[in-house]
This record gives sequence, structure tokens and C-alpha cells, in this order.
Amino acid sequence: MRPNVTIMLVDNGSAKPAATLMLRQLAERLSHKCGQQIHPVSLRHADRISSEKLDGSRALIFTPFLQERLEAGCKKFY
Repeated sequence: MRPNVTIMLVDNGSAKPAATLMLRQLAERLSHKCGQQIHPVSLRHADRISSEKLDGSRALIFTPFLQERLEAGCKKFY
């Protein structure tokens, strides 16, 4: 894995927990297939879902996620 590279699987987003959970499953399966971490990121709406409905972990939303990665030193996004 390359620490300065962030690979995302991005969807439009949904306020329904099942959509975010499915995005996570797809990203995890892709990660295993390619040997790189794939981040499941929604463009919007998924931040309306409580973390309790998402197995205790909040949904990743595009703009805040990019900001966090930039602050962590990431320079390349795919």
C-alpha cells in the first residue's frame, strides 16, 4: 500500500443505512481483490444516518473525507 495515495469507491449517497452498508461491503471486497485499501465514500446524504445504524461507524462523506486525507498528507486521489 502507498500511504500518500487514497483510492475511493464513491456513490451518490443515501439516507438509507442499507446503501452505505452495501457500499462498505463492495469497497472491502475490492480491497481484498486488488491489495489496496478502498475507502467507501458518499457524495452526500449518508451523514444523516446515525452511526448506530452503521455498525457504530459514521459514513464517510466526500468533502470532509478529502479534507481529512489532505491534512494527513495524502497527495493522490483515485
